[in-house]
Amino acid sequence: PPTCNPAPINELGLNGTGLSLSSNPVKIIVPGTTSDFVWFGAPGQSQYFSSIELLTGTPGATIRLPYVPNSMVMDGGGNNLYFGSPHELMVYSTATNSLTKQDASAPGVVLAASPNSAQILINDQIRGLFYLYNPSSGTSLTQGGLGVAAAWTPDSNTLYIVDSAALGGNHTNTLYVYNNNSGWSSYDLA
Repeated sequence: PPTCNPAPINELGLNGTGLSLSSNPVKIIVPGTTSDFVWFGAPGQSQYFSSIELLTGTPGATIRLPYVPNSMVMDGGGNNLYFGSPHELMVYSTATNSLTKQDASAPGVVLAASPNSAQILINDQIRGLFYLYNPSSGTSLTQGGLGVAAAWTPDSNTLYIVDSAALGGNHTNTLYVYNNNSGWSSYDLA
């Protein structure tokens, strides 16, 4: 105030001025040095996402997705952003700044991308299925189950998925393991 917020300090003005806007602290973890950009979205809240160039602080254009995403994961190479939704998988290329793929055969929450960018894990929580999705071919290997978090080993050979019964519904205290050589196994954590 008074030039940037022409409304009284205790009132929200016509142009969104007056009251200061604040947020809870946002923790950002940047895994490595793949990109000079940080991508921001509000999965479950908005169809829009954006980026900020870290070296200059320059914000990128706001991009609108076809559906409100429920998740957002970047591949290990920093080449693609994978947005899950109950309708389809949406793939956004960071190199071309465009939506490059929409795949209705792999709906659900994107939980993890392999470090070598060869597979992503999608969990269709409505049907209770995991999709090990190959982004280059668009094919997937399916397995029954629900998960809340997942991580690949650094060699992209083994995937660990954990589920929690505290979420209710059909969720259980289970650890799922997928190994490229031996396939799927699951372990009761109760």
